Amino acid sequence: MSQKSIPFFISVDDKIKKKLLLKLRIDNTKRIYLISLLGLFFFCLFMGLDYLRYTNGKILSGNLYFFLFLNHLSFLFFIFPVITIGTNRKIFAKRKFKPSAFFIYSWTIFLGMALITMAILSLIDRDSLTMYTIYIIIANFGLIMVHRDRILLNLISFLAISIACIFLFHHNMELLIINFMEIIGVTVVCLVVSTQMFNAYVNKLYSDYFLKEKNKEINKEKKRGDKLLHNILPKQIAKELMSKGSVTPRYYNSATIMLIDFKDFSTISKRLTPQELIKELDYCFKKFDHLTAKHNLEKIKTIGDAYLCVGGVPNNNITHAMNSIEAAHEILTFLNEWNTKRIANNEPPFESRIGIHTGSIIAGVVGDRKFVFDIWGDAVNTTARIESNGKAGQINISQTTYDLVKTEIECDHRGKIPIKNLAPIDMYFVKKN
Repeated sequence: MSQKSIPFFISVDDKIKKKLLLKLRIDNTKRIYLISLLGLFFFCLFMGLDYLRYTNGKILSGNLYFFLFLNHLSFLFFIFPVITIGTNRKIFAKRKFKPSAFFIYSWTIFLGMALITMAILSLIDRDSLTMYTIYIIIANFGLIMVHRDRILLNLISFLAISIACIFLFHHNMELLIINFMEIIGVTVVCLVVSTQMFNAYVNKLYSDYFLKEKNKEINKEKKRGDKLLHNILPKQIAKELMSKGSVTPRYYNSATIMLIDFKDFSTISKRLTPQELIKELDYCFKKFDHLTAKHNLEKIKTIGDAYLCVGGVPNNNITHAMNSIEAAHEILTFLNEWNTKRIANNEPPFESRIGIHTGSIIAGVVGDRKFVFDIWGDAVNTTARIESNGKAGQINISQTTYDLVKTEIECDHRGKIPIKNLAPIDMYFVKKN
């Protein structure tokens, strides 16, 4: 948003005009309350002065002091804004006083009429512009007005007092010119100063608006960054990284690792274009993400066509082994349904081997530019061996995992299976539901 500029006057952009008018109403309402209290004070003071004039016989029907008395009596009307604002203070504070624009304009006009009348009567009474000076100061600085209203007010005031001066001093050109110069000087100085004050008021509003918009943008980017970080890292790990700048590695005595790999993936990749291959993998892994999260498993990473996740990390629980098997069952169900459609469409099926093993691991974050939450330990390598020794469409689990779930599920014992670089391991195929 660009701020337009006119010589001497600052124009208000449409984007903040509504905010400006609302702020003016609120600020002017507070000022009217204070001015009205002051007006009531002067009402009491002037009534005392008028009483003294009355007792001295100066106030007669139709003379100058009688009109001054009527003018002073009008100050009693300032009790209405005091009562109105005082009884609706909470509504004003919440910016819900609907007739506030009319309220402010009507009392501004009343204030101006009361004071300019007093200034003219004072000029007639004492040939002095003191009351006009007081009036023009209150008019320009008592309320905050937009440029149009301020110019109009000063112009009307200037014309009113000028006409009064012409009627009073037209026979004395020297005195008339002096009064004109005083009127012009006071009016112009107050107009210039009040205009600059209003410009500063608008600039402050612009600054607040820009700052608010910038903070919104920063918060939006922060939320986007936090969301991205939470998609990469577990929630509590992301919080630790954001608060400390690093993550303390954690040792887990018991966690269940699940590795999913596709059978004959190289053959599948030859039958699909790169775009088709990535599209199918993306669809498949998104479904895996949903199912593993559903069963409280933490996705670690994908390695080519392999999908690695773990249960019991980063939050320890005693059901991680069963959670992993339940997730594996749902993944196989999804793949069976998906492959049925693919075969019917003469597309290559994605048949997977699933290996599950329970053991101790270390988990943490590596890197300082592209953060990666990863797991390490013999259990990870063992899981890879169990997966590679499985069969497509089967869930192959180790002895340690079986010991944790044997009372809840049925398995077929496969015996000790020799694996590369490790001692033979007892493996089990989980029976289908």
